[in-house]
Amino acid sequence: LPCGLASWALLPATVQCEERTVKLKSRSAGHGKQLVVLVHGLDSWSGTWQALMELLAKRGVPTLALDLRGHGESPLGRPEDFSPEQLAADV
Repeated sequence: LPCGLASWALLPATVQCEERTVKLKSRSAGHGKQLVVLVHGLDSWSGTWQALMELLAKRGVPTLALDLRGHGESPLGRPEDFSPEQLAADV
């Protein structure tokens, strides 16, 4: 892996909202005390942040990039839950 990154492996995250569960995938890089969370735009995925994650990892800043529901490796879940409000609530 470049820059001594710990992993590009996708990590599972489970979000429980109003008795509905969605399983989101994420990727992380670096080690440190303050975590930077990166969230992609609507037509994207967590891999969008790869270059920035490498740069921040070199500087000792850990990052976590999420795949929002229906993006990248995260499943859509219930189609009726796919709204900007629900995507924000997941985070």
